[in-house]
Amino acid sequence: MYACLCPGGGCVITVRDYDNEPRGTNIVKPYGVRMQGQSRYLLFQVWDFEDRYCNITIFFVEENMANGEVKTHAMRSRYYAISTSTLLRLMTEAGFKDVRQLDDAFYQPVLIGTKRA
Repeated sequence: MYACLCPGGGCVITVRDYDNEPRGTNIVKPYGVRMQGQSRYLLFQVWDFEDRYCNITIFFVEENMANGEVKTHAMRSRYYAISTSTLLRLMTEAGFKDVRQLDDAFYQPVLIGTKRA
């Protein structure tokens, strides 16, 4: 990110605060039910932590309201679950100045920094 900015340019990123997430396996994160046309979707994630990594499976349970048919879709991803303090340190090491974390600007932490002029 640093290399892509012009001098004086700003970097704004938003990240999940893994320091405040419970660790373990089979952690369910519900996202509710959505309707689209004649289909109802139940959405949730299952988190499995492995040291500094988090394996996440996102489930979409699709129910056709007209005929009752149900399909389940799953997408998987692996995240490097490092702390915001580590990310702030890495931004500073990359050369950003005025690096800081904003906690009340968005639903998750926002990290900002400026490329040196």
